[in-house]
Amino acid sequence: MATLKFELRNRPDKKGFCPIRVVIQDKGKRVFVPLPIKLHPKFWDKKTQRVTAEHSQATVINSALKLRL
Repeated sequence: MATLKFELRNRPDKKGFCPIRVVIQDKGKRVFVPLPIKLHPKFWDKKTQRVTAEHSQATVINSALKLRL
């Protein structure tokens, strides 16, 4: 059975924003699917795989992430 999770890529652009990507893992193979959402790392909660409430668009982005699953 495949597992899905969101992660913030650890390569920031010149402005300090990192893209969010979906990681799909199945039978030891991983596929990374980039999303058109970039975020400053301080607004990303690695444990919950969501944008923190401190970000002004947190509910909008988290809803968009939920729809991607």
